Amino acid sequence: MVAWVGWQQLATAKAKLNLDLFKDRLPIYTATRRILEVFSGSTGFVPREPLNEFRELIPGAALLFGDDIRAYMQEIHQMAIQYNALNQTAQAGPHYGTQEVTQGITDRRQWFAIQRGQIHKKFDPYMSFEKWR
Repeated sequence: MVAWVGWQQLATAKAKLNLDLFKDRLPIYTATRRILEVFSGSTGFVPREPLNEFRELIPGAALLFGDDIRAYMQEIHQMAIQYNALNQTAQAGPHYGTQEVTQGITDRRQWFAIQRGQIHKKFDPYMSFEKWR
């Protein structure tokens, strides 16, 4: 009987740890999904505030998820910076409407759209209740 109670307490403690970890991870997942939505649906320069807020979450991602999610978030951040830089170039004047700039903007917007559709593949191993990492 004592062993069974001990085992139940261990199982309960593990479940609580997993739930707490899920609660800590959810804001990072939500912010990543949101930034992908913002950039995939954008038709121009995206204000820096959402991008800066996203960047601030990257260090915590390494701790809560591991280096693979941190690296993924850094890649998203870099693509977002490139996207904004291309949009600024397009609006600046002499390069406005050039095929290279326009194609760069289109390519990055499509990249964000693809990532938006595949975000669950990156995060599911960490967010699924069926299997915890």
